[in-house]
Amino acid sequence: MDIRETVLDDMFIPIDFVDVPSKSDPNVTHKVKIMLDDTYSCDCKGYKYSNKCWHITQVKELREKSK
Repeated sequence: MDIRETVLDDMFIPIDFVDVPSKSDPNVTHKVKIMLDDTYSCDCKGYKYSNKCWHITQVKELREKSK
């Protein structure tokens, strides 16, 4: 666990979790946390390194379509 992940977990309380299948490995599912103020985090490598990922984009798009 890196320090950014610890800080985010301490600052934001998750209000929902969404499982998103990996594009690169069909046997892997990533967990996207949705927090207050439309703040997101993901347990994938892409998010840990660049603070953004495809999984969060997918969750945001699905939430927009359902509104």
